[in-house]
Amino acid sequence: MNFLKLIRNTSFVKYALWTVIFAFLALIFFVWGGAGQQEGRGLFGAEYVVYVDGDTYPPHVLRQRYLRQVADYKRYMGDSFNNDFIKDMAARLADSMVNQLIMCQIAREMGMTVGDKEIAATIQKANQFENPGEEYPEMLSRMGLTPEEFESSVRADLLMDKLNSLFEDTTVLGEEELLRRYTEQNERYKALVSFAKTAGFKSKIQQPTEEEILALYEAEKDTLSVPEKRTIRFVQISEVLIRKNLEIPEAEVKAFYESHKDQYATPADQRRASHILLKTNKDMTEEDKQVLEKKVEEIMDRALAGEEFAALAGQYSEDSSAAKGGDLNWFDRSRMVPPFAEAVFDTCKKVGDIVGPVETRFGYHVVKLTGIGGQPKPFADVEAQVRSQMMVGDPATMERLKELYEKARQEFEAVLDEAGMNQYASDWQLKVTPVTRPFDEDDPIQGIGLDETLTREVFAAEKDVWVPPLDFRNGKIRFVVNTIEESHPASFEEVKGDLRIRMVEERAEAKALESVEALAAVGEREAFEKKAGELGIKAEETSSLRSIDSLPAGIGAAPEIAEKLMASEVGTTVGPIEHEKGWVVAHITDHVKVDPEKYEEQKQQFAQREIQTLATQMINDLVAERRVLLEEKEAIRFNQEYIESLDRVAADKG
Repeated sequence: MNFLKLIRNTSFVKYALWTVIFAFLALIFFVWGGAGQQEGRGLFGAEYVVYVDGDTYPPHVLRQRYLRQVADYKRYMGDSFNNDFIKDMAARLADSMVNQLIMCQIAREMGMTVGDKEIAATIQKANQFENPGEEYPEMLSRMGLTPEEFESSVRADLLMDKLNSLFEDTTVLGEEELLRRYTEQNERYKALVSFAKTAGFKSKIQQPTEEEILALYEAEKDTLSVPEKRTIRFVQISEVLIRKNLEIPEAEVKAFYESHKDQYATPADQRRASHILLKTNKDMTEEDKQVLEKKVEEIMDRALAGEEFAALAGQYSEDSSAAKGGDLNWFDRSRMVPPFAEAVFDTCKKVGDIVGPVETRFGYHVVKLTGIGGQPKPFADVEAQVRSQMMVGDPATMERLKELYEKARQEFEAVLDEAGMNQYASDWQLKVTPVTRPFDEDDPIQGIGLDETLTREVFAAEKDVWVPPLDFRNGKIRFVVNTIEESHPASFEEVKGDLRIRMVEERAEAKALESVEALAAVGEREAFEKKAGELGIKAEETSSLRSIDSLPAGIGAAPEIAEKLMASEVGTTVGPIEHEKGWVVAHITDHVKVDPEKYEEQKQQFAQREIQTLATQMINDLVAERRVLLEEKEAIRFNQEYIESLDRVAADKG
């Protein structure tokens, strides 16, 4: 189905027959997106950035979402923006795409479908085209999407909306549960809260002496032992790790590039420019500015006369970009202050144009337009990216990669000894990784982390024997046990540090409890604050809190403590209440209970909101369960190189 074909071939009208939770404005497409699926499977085909059991998202959809999210962050945060905010953002967006594909699969399994007319109506309703034949292609061009991709995404959004509607329509809340939820969200209290952290009392106790630690050791040495510990060496293989061994003829790479040029184009709404900046400041007189402007004009004249712009920028520019010849890379209009943006996007007409002086709040600029978006990048600039994309997007290359991985797997399984494994690793450009820090059965493995299955196999293996391949993180792993330290009764030296830590912890906890018990005995507010000060335990007044809200003073989410405070009367002191990091004492200063009349007034609207929340949670739980099953059968895959290439943008710009 194509929207343009549909409006030409049917008596299309502006449908007003439904409402949706998700607004289908063009920008929202990039934030929420769709799964790009027809009623069949895998509309986007083999080229994917995420793959879920036959359904896919293409790489450039993630790229568009990524660029849109970055632009939104910068627009909303202004000068507060920091590249840390977008660290690993591409990976997070790709992960959310997986859940959206699963939602669409569940909706289809429940018999939900979306017709072509629904899609056409949705697109028209969202955009109110007066001349769809011209406006729709223009919109798609700005997005960098084909009609099929965009319409498939709308189809997916509608599928997900129908799934939400089904769960909302079939979710019921009883009167008792509804009142409980309303009370939980509307009953409030205030309190003076003191949190005696055990860690804060470690400096207030008498530190254990060597003799005291030795005495504890002597009393408990029959129960103290050091568990068995081991070290290993291991080798991992996976399709990702052996990709570097796959040779793709350059002619095939160029052919793939030529047939996918649109994916390697800079967005049409972006420009690239270089500039030379001479800064102004608030203390400058008009005469000073005139002198500076004349200097800028002289620099511009030299640039227009043919002197190398990058060299002039390196010599004269007072901007940090001077080290890169004044290059500002690619940007859209919103990224720059208006005078600068107007010079680049309006005054400059073609690559190579130089304009100036351009005055902004930063100073005077000479600007050179070096690129206009919408054109494919040269093959030489993207060859490595094309090769990586072919690994996950070109059926023939993917098939060769599978064959290569199967060959690597068979050879991996056939290795018998140390010399063979070292040769194998060298042949396949892999690493034999040593784990030099001894670990026991409860420890994480250096370079791997916690993995119960692998740890169990390690402690069942013989020393100096390479174990057969084990399934491990989308691939295989083999290891050999290097050293075994047998379990044995602990000597004093081996456990002295642990015993010291335990004694300090116990004494600090006892000191903290002693302090809060003294505070809990105080009844009046003024006396409570005074006593807290004397004990060195800060008394912090809360805002108006619900029982589900986190507590201040570093306590955080603590439902059991909050419930006890909510159940107490104004003017009472509650505690000591045990917390995993210390003890809590609180003096209740206010308590607002639910108004029955107000509850009756708000009940219907509140019930609708809660049902929506419950429906969303049930869908999320269903998606999470399905995802576990799909991960177990390795039916979820990511184009890791492409995702990492986007996330490197933040690191490179940081």
